[in-house]
Amino acid sequence: RLAGTALVRAGRYAEGDSLLARAMSIQVTSAGAAMQGFSFAQQKRWPEAITALQRAVQLDGRNVEALYRLSLAYALSGDPDKARATALELAQRAPGYPPLEGWLQALGLTR
Repeated sequence: RLAGTALVRAGRYAEGDSLLARAMSIQVTSAGAAMQGFSFAQQKRWPEAITALQRAVQLDGRNVEALYRLSLAYALSGDPDKARATALELAQRAPGYPPLEGWLQALGLTR
């Protein structure tokens, strides 16, 4: 998983995706699913990004970065209602999450 993460962060998505998929076939983790979601989002592969990020949140409800990225993915895929609902869920789970306030404002939401 670490090599796949490094490759994704370096912008080498195809190679990183392959290693992440292999790692996830061995051991499914929230962090692995979240990194897959990040990679797919960077490639604008929204359905796959959303599925991976949903899985990351299901595996670990404390993974607030995955929940934030899921809200972003919903918005960027053209589903503002799910983006707002997910952002409000994030506000309940992690009210102090650093980018949250600006994201809520961007979505036209207040606490």
